[in-house]
Amino acid sequence: MPLTPRLIQPVDLSLPHLPDRLVGLRIAHLTDLHIRRHTRLHTRIARQLADTPCDLLILTGDYMENTGHEAATIDTLAKLLNPLHPRLGTFGVFGNHDNAPFRDHALNLPVHWLINDTALPTPDLELWGLDTRTKSDHEGADAIAMLRHRQSHPTNTHTNADSNANPNNRPLKILLAHSPAHLTVAADLGIDLMLSGHTHGGQCRLPTGHALVNACDMPLHLIAGVLRHRNTLATVSRGVGHSGRIPRAFCPPHIPLYTLHQQPLPGQFTLGIKNVHPW
Repeated sequence: MPLTPRLIQPVDLSLPHLPDRLVGLRIAHLTDLHIRRHTRLHTRIARQLADTPCDLLILTGDYMENTGHEAATIDTLAKLLNPLHPRLGTFGVFGNHDNAPFRDHALNLPVHWLINDTALPTPDLELWGLDTRTKSDHEGADAIAMLRHRQSHPTNTHTNADSNANPNNRPLKILLAHSPAHLTVAADLGIDLMLSGHTHGGQCRLPTGHALVNACDMPLHLIAGVLRHRNTLATVSRGVGHSGRIPRAFCPPHIPLYTLHQQPLPGQFTLGIKNVHPW
């Protein structure tokens, strides 16, 4: 039995419009490291990711904690990411803690950064990245900029004329967004799956699992798990780090490892937001 718990936790995701060639796709989701210095936790993360085959590695922001931690964050991320070679690559967006000096240096990391941009790792998969401004830029995300970019740089979807007859011929659309508060925007954009973090799952919880605080404009019961809004799914990872002086309590870090299945969406269609798989 391992001396320390596994950070990587398998999660099955059901998507009705999953292209046949993406059935079984494995996506590792790393978010909210909040690095101050290199620690044994980061060594564990690197070792466990290296030992876990995945097709995609997705990063969703807040890699550093505060100004002054830029160099340590770049060094730690380089040690973590350089040995990894996911089959379809590593893609990421920035979070509200990631300042401009860090972002400039992060461009040298082995990550395809999606800054209000899109990418097509395969003809069956579109990745969209919603950029989040830093705290000094009035924390938020610029969905308008993404839409303008999308209109001026349309992604080659490689679909055929019969795509309406067979919805699984269209590419799967995955949005990378630091905050889960953008789920309604994702649904408006026709996104199939949004991957996010930001909340730390509340960071401090009661022994019953109930979160005490929230880092975004969503009710406490929506800050960790698999959410559904209309026909869009979103995952909200608890992340692996912590922000501020208060450490995690009854809210362990995790790295979700999603496996995609061609099945009906969990839960029921709703104009609200439901947490169909809390964690």
